[in-house]
Amino acid sequence: MIIVDLIKEFMYQKNKTIADVAKGTGLSTDIIRSIVVNDVIPSPEVADKIFKYFGVSLEEVLSLY
Repeated sequence: MIIVDLIKEFMYQKNKTIADVAKGTGLSTDIIRSIVVNDVIPSPEVADKIFKYFGVSLEEVLSLY
């Protein structure tokens, strides 16, 4: 759940919507919505795309934990 919570926190801090993240990452809005609304844990590849959209890599995030 840490990954999901961090994605939500980045979205909140950067004032980004599900549509913004989907457009910026090339992922579908359904994928982003399932993560943000339904707390579905994304695959490492999806999580990395989302984090890179926010300027960090999944590796950097995981190294903090």
